Amino acid sequence: MGNQSRDEQDSKSRSTITRRRAAEVVLILLTTCGLSWFVISGTSVPGWDFRNNLWAPSYLLLHRQSPYRIEVLFDSGNAVWMPTIIGAFFPLGFLPSQQASNLWFVGNALGVVLLAWISSGFRRPPILVFAIALVAAFLFPPLVSHLRLGQLSI
Repeated sequence: MGNQSRDEQDSKSRSTITRRRAAEVVLILLTTCGLSWFVISGTSVPGWDFRNNLWAPSYLLLHRQSPYRIEVLFDSGNAVWMPTIIGAFFPLGFLPSQQASNLWFVGNALGVVLLAWISSGFRRPPILVFAIALVAAFLFPPLVSHLRLGQLSI
């Protein structure tokens, strides 16, 4: 009798773990699909800093034009850029401006999430503390400004 109840407990425990893992996989897939749709949809407006200092110079460089002459693409603004950053992120120049901007935004937002996760000091931080940290970070005015402008710093 004791072995049978232990087997039932082990079976329930395994089914709970299986359901939890299945839910995690579904959540990861839905998040990936949602982020992919956001990047591809082209619904956001590229930030000035991203557009003028990263995307336009890399786009022009990949099309064998001078990366210093962004006025070929845009009427206003000038590039105040560092050539090393163009080398690191030149693949963004292969994408249209909207998609590259969305991808940049998603990358920066994920960077903030990762920063909050790592700074928690736990392998799996308490969900409430982690959620509060994320809400506080994304309501912090300088972070919102940096994300809207498309700046590199987090």
